[in-house]
Amino acid sequence: MSKINGIETEWTVLQRQHGNLPELPEEEEVDKVAYFKSAKEEFQNQYAGATLEQINELEQDSKYNEEEDDFLQQIKARRLLELKQKQMATKFGGVQEISATEYVKEVCQTPDKTTFVVVHLYAPAIEDCKILDDRLTKLSNKFLEVKFVRIRGSAAIPNFPEKNCPTLLIYRGGNNVAQFVGLGKIGGREMTANDLEWILSTIGVVKSEMKQPPSSRVAGNSGFKFTGDFSSTVGSTSTAARRSAFDYDEDDEDDDY
Repeated sequence: MSKINGIETEWTVLQRQHGNLPELPEEEEVDKVAYFKSAKEEFQNQYAGATLEQINELEQDSKYNEEEDDFLQQIKARRLLELKQKQMATKFGGVQEISATEYVKEVCQTPDKTTFVVVHLYAPAIEDCKILDDRLTKLSNKFLEVKFVRIRGSAAIPNFPEKNCPTLLIYRGGNNVAQFVGLGKIGGREMTANDLEWILSTIGVVKSEMKQPPSSRVAGNSGFKFTGDFSSTVGSTSTAARRSAFDYDEDDEDDDY
C-alpha cells in the first residue's frame, strides 16, 4: 500500500528517495508535504508534555531525525528552566514546630500572600496525630513552596478538645480557607502521603502530577470544610469566639475507620 488515507507512507517515500520507486507526479507532491507535516505534528504532540526523565531516556534512542532531536532539546531546556525556577522559589521544607506566640507571625503574616500554610493541630498522645505528622513530613519535603507547621491544639486554642486532634487548617494570605477534623474523612489511618497529596491538590494547595485519586479512600468527598478567618481564635479565652471562628461540628469527629 503506497498511501494511507490519501497520504504517502514513510516506506514509499524512502523507496522513492533510494530510486526503488518512480518519482511522484507533480500533482502528488502536496500529499508528500502533507505527510511530513502530519508526522511532525504527531511527534510534537506526543512529546510536548514529556518530563525531564522521559527526555533523558529518549536521548538514548538514535532513531530520531535532526528536526525531532532539536524539538526534544527545546522541551528539555524548558523543563530545566522550570526546575531552576522551582528551586529558586524554594522557601521551606520539613514541618516546623511553632508556639502560640509565633502563630500569627508564622501562619498569618507570610510575606508572600499567595503562599499556602498547612497547620497541624496535634496532641502528643494521639496516634492519629503521629500518622498525620508522618504524611505531612513527606509532603513538606516534596512541595517546598508550601509552608508546613505544627502546634499543640491546646497551645493554639485554650481548652481545645483533644478529641478534635488531629485537625488540619489551611491558610493563604493570612486567612483560614479550609479545615478538616480527624482522619476519618481523608482516608482514615490507612491514608498514604499520596492520598493526602491528592486531597490538598483538589483545593490548590499543592500542584500534583496525579490525574486521578490514588485510592478509593479519597475518591469521594475530601472532608474539607471551607471557613472564614480562624486567626482570631489564637490566644482567645472566649469559648464563643473559638467555636464561631473554628466552626467545627460534632459530626466532624469521625472515630470510625
